[in-house]
Amino acid sequence: MSKKKLLIAITILIIAAICGYLYFYGTNESTYADITDLNNEYNIDNELTDAQQKLNSDIKPAQIYVDSFDKNAIALTFDGLPDPTTTDRLLDLLDKYQIKATFFVDGSTAAKDNDSLKKIYQRKYPIGNYTYVGLAELDKIPTEEVLTQLLKTQKIIKVTTGTAPDIFKAPRTIYTDKLLKIAAAAGLNAAVKTNVYVNPDTLTTDAAAESFVNQIIPGSIVSVPIATPVNRVKYEPGKTDEKPAFDKQPGLNVNMSDDNKHQNIVDVTERLLKALQKRSMPTEYITDFRLVNQLNNKYSLNDTASFDAVKTFTQKMVFLTDKLFFKKAFAAAQDYQVIRQNNNSIKAAPINLILTTEPAVCFTFAGLSKPSVVYSILAQLKQMNATGTFFVMKNDIDKNPQLIQTIINSGNEVGVGIRSLKNADFYSTCSEIDYVQNRLKSMGATPQLAMQPWGGITDDTREAVSAMGLTMIGSYVSVVKSNMKDYTSPQQVMQELFGKYVYSMGRGWIVYFRLDYYTDNSLAGKVMDLIKRDKINNIAYNSFYDNPRINPNSDSAYSIKSVSSVLFNKTYRYKFATENKVPEQ
Repeated sequence: MSKKKLLIAITILIIAAICGYLYFYGTNESTYADITDLNNEYNIDNELTDAQQKLNSDIKPAQIYVDSFDKNAIALTFDGLPDPTTTDRLLDLLDKYQIKATFFVDGSTAAKDNDSLKKIYQRKYPIGNYTYVGLAELDKIPTEEVLTQLLKTQKIIKVTTGTAPDIFKAPRTIYTDKLLKIAAAAGLNAAVKTNVYVNPDTLTTDAAAESFVNQIIPGSIVSVPIATPVNRVKYEPGKTDEKPAFDKQPGLNVNMSDDNKHQNIVDVTERLLKALQKRSMPTEYITDFRLVNQLNNKYSLNDTASFDAVKTFTQKMVFLTDKLFFKKAFAAAQDYQVIRQNNNSIKAAPINLILTTEPAVCFTFAGLSKPSVVYSILAQLKQMNATGTFFVMKNDIDKNPQLIQTIINSGNEVGVGIRSLKNADFYSTCSEIDYVQNRLKSMGATPQLAMQPWGGITDDTREAVSAMGLTMIGSYVSVVKSNMKDYTSPQQVMQELFGKYVYSMGRGWIVYFRLDYYTDNSLAGKVMDLIKRDKINNIAYNSFYDNPRINPNSDSAYSIKSVSSVLFNKTYRYKFATENKVPEQ
């Protein structure tokens, strides 16, 4: 190659290199300029200064929206901003099912693509602040970083929609007095405290969604996660945990392993909304729910009424559901100490045998977690022309209220079932009794009896039953023993219970059946039938002309009745006199 041609080739390569440099680096510089402009648009320097000044002036803390158990509705929230396509589909579903919902928006997503935020605003759904990145444990983050998280999101939402939010929430965060003051300084009036979290990966079918919805207590705040919360195990300025943690919330069994196939959030939401519609569960906006203050890290209904008793009370008690029941429960929490004092330390003694001359035996039932077994027992009782007493626990009435209503409607008696809980005390037992009583009353029943079907009965439990004005029931014959779980034959059970020498039942005997214990779901019914035929029917006087099978008015025939109908029938009741009162004759 000649020197001239070589020189031309080198010149062409140099020109090409310069053009390439200008193209690539010029493009990056242009993009960087756009980012700078974007940052200027969302600059919060002035807002930070103003917020810090407000904090120095001892600003009043923001309040908290919490569950409102006096309502027959739920509040629904979506935590995190979806992509535009998902947003369209979610908004269409909300309109289709006529659902009120609030969207909590993370600022970083809105800044990158604000189409979703605009769509939500245009459809007139309330918008809340979900911090800039959905930051968890906000109460553990330094003040300046919290302000930055909240103020950046406030600014982005205001620039996009023209209005800054009034409410905020942060995952796995304790709303301390300090944090609520920071929120108030950022222009936020209230935090939102969710009590029911949806795990999308569990709502794989309509049936799963219905089961989940049936366990939601009216008055709950229910949240659907869109964004994965960012978790900072240890805060260091400028450093963020690269592996976000899924928001494991109380009461939610979450298994988010990489092996799981995650559900599409639109499909999950539709299943959820269909289940709400099927249950006829209305929705309200967060701002229609109960608003409380945070004073000394304890909720208060107002500045003068201490909520400390209710905090302890609600930690130990079950969720409240009936209308106006929360207000009653608040009063009850304050009254339990008075009730205890008025009870004078009296402890209920379980009644295992009713002293009566009435020819009647009492059947009692607990363990109602298998509806098919319960329905079968109800059918058998009807066929026997008998009634029993079913002891209803908190989990029974929460999980399947329709079943409990069926028991009541069938003419059988219901009583308060008390769970055997490890840390139960007088106050928690009172609250549980109170809860079940009120639920049963709302269904048309008036429970007078209580039973702890299994577990050791403590003095606190006996005292609580007495203080709450109930009669405690035990059993003279328990059809369940620990070794019987896998029995398959009713004859096996009968032989072990009665042996060779117990030929019949006695007046006032209380026979207890646990319906969810046997592995064989049909065994409880078979045992009940065999007891009726072999231990009750054989008591009646039989003659050619007076056979109870052909003479239903036979006075000698024993009947199966509810506990209360025998226990409170004074016509037949008796008690043993002390020795010095026994007449000499």
